[in-house]
Formats: sequence, C-alpha cells, structure tokens
Amino acid sequence: MAAITTNDVRTVLVFSEDEWSTLQSYLTQSETTPPPESMINADIIGENGELSAQAQTPLQGVRDATQKMSVLKIRPTGRFYAEAWLSNDQVSIAKHAGDTVRIYAIDREEAPIVLLDALDLRPRPAIDQGPHELPPALLEALFTGDAELMRTVLHGWLASLEPREGQEDADPTPLMASIHFDQWTCTMTSVDICEGGEWFTEDIFVTLSIAQCLYVIQPASADQAGSPIVQRWQEAGEQTSMLTLTPESSAAVWAHLSQWMFASNPTAT
Repeated sequence: MAAITTNDVRTVLVFSEDEWSTLQSYLTQSETTPPPESMINADIIGENGELSAQAQTPLQGVRDATQKMSVLKIRPTGRFYAEAWLSNDQVSIAKHAGDTVRIYAIDREEAPIVLLDALDLRPRPAIDQGPHELPPALLEALFTGDAELMRTVLHGWLASLEPREGQEDADPTPLMASIHFDQWTCTMTSVDICEGGEWFTEDIFVTLSIAQCLYVIQPASADQAGSPIVQRWQEAGEQTSMLTLTPESSAAVWAHLSQWMFASNPTAT
C-alpha cells in the first residue's frame, strides 16, 4: 500500500497500519538496523538507510522528534486517531482512518491549530448536574479505542443508576440524557517524551464532553492521589474504583494541553 502523493500544498505519505508501525519503529529506534525492505521498494527509504527526497519532509518530524502527542477521539459513531511528532523545527502529522495512515508535515507553529481542531473544546454553558462517577469497565474501551464497547458500557452504567431519593420522577441530568441519546465525545490525549533515545509517556489527559458541559476523567483511587497522573492511569486497570468526572472549562483544558506545544519538557501534573 505504501505510496507517495503530492499536490500544490504538500507531500502526503500513505501507509497501512502495519507498514506505519514498521517504519515508525525503524525511525525511532536507538540502535542501527537494516531499513525495512518494504520501505525501500516503495522509495520511502534508500538502501543506505536514508529517507528518500520525497519522504524527507513528511517524515523529518518523526525522525528528529523529541515529543509525540497522540489524540484519540471516540464518539458513538466511531473513532478518530492522530499523532503529532514534534521536533524543534518540523512536525509530522499522522492521521489514522481504518487501516490507512496518512502522514504530512507542518511547521511547528501550526501544531497548536491542528491539536485544537482535533479536540472537542468549544464554548459550553457549563451545566453540571452529575453524576460524577463512571464505571472502571470504561477503561478497556478507552485504551482500545473501541467506540461500540464504550457506548455499551455507558448505556449499561446508565441503566444501573438508581433514582436519587425524592427525585424518582425527576428529569435525567444533561449528562444522563446525552449518554442515552448518544450525544457525547470522549477524548484521550497522551504525551510521550524522548530522552536518551528512549521514549516514555509523560502525560495522559482524558475528557468527556456533552453539549452542556466538559468533564475531566481521572482514576479515583485515593491512595494514588499524590502519584503522577500517568502512573495513576497505568495502575487504573488493576483497580475496581470508579472513575471521577470533574467539570472543567475548555480554556483550562487547552491551557494544560497546549503547554506541550510551547515548552521543550514542561512538568505535567
């Protein structure tokens, strides 16, 4: 499938998911290995291991990256996944659709615009009437990017909720109604940092958005409250505690995420 397309604006590389995984491993590895044969045949990499002239610009950000931001956006109708590989001067964008990955280059200053476009951050009236917990079963759907599983988990959780005392005949809250009518978006943004040739995850930020409110989702275990957020997410799969929902403004979420675009290695909390 590997192919190179060019238009008046940019050069776009097209790969299957398997091809992209192979190429990604080759470009980011710390040890020298022979270039993948499939990439040589597609004129992506020369036999000397260097990127071809046409592949140079789209893949420069991947080859020289010190950070990677990944955005997974899940809706009842499907999922969207994109990566931004950030080097000092260039950014490589990889957008996934089905089994196809399209990669192109942008300037570093364009990266915040692309990130903002991928997130569901827009003005909302901030009407929060709860509930403020989600079941841990949501984790599997989140980390596998399974939209149908997430929809099933949310509907099952909604059906399990008991009416609050004295409010048996009350209307559902905006969050409950949005889940019932499949009008929600869950977004997970992760940040990976390269140090000494090794990559590690530095930040994970998860939101659930509806028309009336934006929520930040976090693991709820009290004994993890002082540990880094990445550790809390990595250990959440072993916990049975509910996930917490905290209302937040789009501006505050953007302030947290955009820091990675303007600093070489800020401290995430």
